[in-house]
Amino acid sequence: MSMIIPLPEDLDVALDKLAARRGVSKATLLIEGARMVVERAERDDQVGAALEAVIIENTGLLKRLKDA
Repeated sequence: MSMIIPLPEDLDVALDKLAARRGVSKATLLIEGARMVVERAERDDQVGAALEAVIIENTGLLKRLKDA
């Protein structure tokens, strides 16, 4: 799928420089960045779900600690 994404000038310049240093295209960098954002969001969701499960599982203990 193809997209046109307007970038701020400073980001465009930074991507040009990074792409040249790495020997890849800006599109490759943007795809890599998009994957990183998606992976981070998925990890954040997993951590949030795990934390919620721990809190639910230990509600009684947490209440006793609070009241101690």
